[in-house]
Amino acid sequence: MNSTSVEVNSRSPAAETPAGVACGACGAVAPVERRFCGQCGAQLWDPCLCCGERNGAGERFCGGCGADLPALLAARQAELQEALDKSAPLAAMGRYLDALQLVKGVTLSEHSALAEQTAEIQRRIAAYPAEREQAIKDAKTAGEEARQLMAARRIDEAHARLTRIPAGFHTPEMRDLAAEVSQLVAEAKQLRSEIAAALKAQRFDGLLPQVERLVALYPDDPQPQALLKKVQAYQQRRDAGAAQQYLKLAHAAIAKCDYPQAAAAAAQVPLDGLSEDAAKTLDAIRERVWLFEHLQSEPYATAAVVKMAERFAKLQARDPRAAKMLAAAQQRYAAQAKANKPLPAPWAKAPATSGLGMPVDLAAPPAELATTHARQRELAPQLLVAYGLALHAAGQAAYPLHLTPKDRRGSWLALAPKLRSSKTLPTAWGVDVGSRVLKAVQMGLAGETLQVLQTVDIALPRSGDAAEAIAAFTAEHDLSALTVAINLPSTQTLSRFFELPAPKPEKFRDAIAFELKARIPLGEDQTLHDYHWTPLADAADDAPSSMLRRVTLVAAAREHVERRMQPWRECGAAEILVVSDSVALVNGLIGPFEPASGKAQGKHAPPPAPLPPQVAETAFLEMGANTFNLIAFTPAGLWFRGLYLGAEGLDKAIAAETRTTLDEAEALRCRPYRAAAMYKLAAALGSEFDRLHAGVHRALDQLAAETAFTPQRLLVCGGLAHQLGWLQRLQRGD
Repeated sequence: MNSTSVEVNSRSPAAETPAGVACGACGAVAPVERRFCGQCGAQLWDPCLCCGERNGAGERFCGGCGADLPALLAARQAELQEALDKSAPLAAMGRYLDALQLVKGVTLSEHSALAEQTAEIQRRIAAYPAEREQAIKDAKTAGEEARQLMAARRIDEAHARLTRIPAGFHTPEMRDLAAEVSQLVAEAKQLRSEIAAALKAQRFDGLLPQVERLVALYPDDPQPQALLKKVQAYQQRRDAGAAQQYLKLAHAAIAKCDYPQAAAAAAQVPLDGLSEDAAKTLDAIRERVWLFEHLQSEPYATAAVVKMAERFAKLQARDPRAAKMLAAAQQRYAAQAKANKPLPAPWAKAPATSGLGMPVDLAAPPAELATTHARQRELAPQLLVAYGLALHAAGQAAYPLHLTPKDRRGSWLALAPKLRSSKTLPTAWGVDVGSRVLKAVQMGLAGETLQVLQTVDIALPRSGDAAEAIAAFTAEHDLSALTVAINLPSTQTLSRFFELPAPKPEKFRDAIAFELKARIPLGEDQTLHDYHWTPLADAADDAPSSMLRRVTLVAAAREHVERRMQPWRECGAAEILVVSDSVALVNGLIGPFEPASGKAQGKHAPPPAPLPPQVAETAFLEMGANTFNLIAFTPAGLWFRGLYLGAEGLDKAIAAETRTTLDEAEALRCRPYRAAAMYKLAAALGSEFDRLHAGVHRALDQLAAETAFTPQRLLVCGGLAHQLGWLQRLQRGD
């Protein structure tokens, strides 16, 4: 409300006559005791805002105290107006009690020039409590009503409904909804403005997305619907011409074997409204471009690369480079297989570093796992966990940590240190039951040498139920007199790494017990745990110190371990060891353990053997269907972590793209060269590769945060290691 200005001399002052008081407005005479004129209703007297003395309605100075009446009036008007101006926004925000206190705090007067402001203040004093009660009642239903209006795409009505509720009465959910609705209303307003300007200028290019968005916001509005049909018709005519033009350019570039130019032209082809023949032509061009580009960056000459080169040579027979690439891929692949080397032959040179901050490459499986048999070579990168389990079962594990329940083993007080076996068992099995494949390695003595005797792999159903595979394995192999080490998924175990002083064995055990309680958030009776320590080097002479030890602690819920052991108990295995995936992988990477010469220190551990050069200051990433394992051999000691990442998302992405079952999608992922269009398969995997890459990045960040260690390199293994495009993504992705 605007301030009311006062014109002191706008009418003549009331004049007292012998007959009464003459009205300053109309001149009528009224009795002296009257306050208002009986003819026109004008106020005959106004109180002094200082002393309250009655003065004529137009007098300048108070007859009682001599105060400047217009100045007093102006000050009071300003006071009332300030209260009105400040209370309105408070009420709009829902702060009715604050607004009420503000208007109640001013002094009201019967002065004629303040009548309008006084009336408004009195109205607000009466209205604010009622408005507050109504707002409280309204707020209970407004959010749900607005959500229903939003679901029906009635955005303006939803906005109006939320706007009626003062902001102070919005719940957090209502605030979020109000922000969303306001943004959509603002977007719609902007769209209408831009569309109107484009139509006025007869500018239709690029208008379709804006109109489509407006129709999506207001699906029931006939005006945008009608406009959309017109713009679509225009865009279809334009796209048909553009598609023909760019397809012609792309086709000409492919004919000249200019793949970058073909890729640039193909990227400009509008996809909407393409004829069937045009779509097939575009697919053929993109397939050739993708094959050429991918063959420039795939790091190894695998079977998939050979198949890609075969397809490229067939599609681009006119390009002499295609025949050369095929011959080179075939020659390298055959030579590597014949030489029985653990890694495929190199193909494209990998970058010196990667977006992960270190070089990335394949981990070479132990030579005894990679034989000349093609199936065995293919399986070898997936056998490291089973190999480590077999070493554990044979008594040759560098980290003999297992979680088998035995004689109160799960009690916090049962911290008896373990001895590494001094004798190698005649034969033992390591069985890695994954979510898609059961993999087993048998180790035993051949003369005086511990060797891999055989390997087994049995596919599991997509449900992950291993009962049938275990039954098939135990039917073929008698375990009644053997030790078998089985895996427990690393995501079901907890691992901790810390350093402890150890002046005396009994104090060291007490310290371990304390750390267990502090670091493992599981109850004593429900937990199984194990630990292993190695002496740390003394800073002064770089020799092992007996006073400081690096402890590796693992723990798991007893019920998980018992459930894992049950089918193996039923098959009659002589001895069962349950080992975390991560620990088994560590042992598989280190290989058969031979302690350094010297006496064992007490009962706990012999002096540590130096790490093999292939693992020192290196991180390893083992990748399976549902879990990844990150292992790091840091200068301070071992570190590992299980990650909730896996290849399942890749299969789902392929199934969605190809409209196949997950089993069919998995087969296509493992043999991507069987896809009708490999570039489409790669595009379907792109976003999932991004997600997996981000997960690996986070895990490496966690490693750095916990150990202040950056690996010299990252080596990958496991079922996903040879997935076409994945190693390339790790090596070259940001």
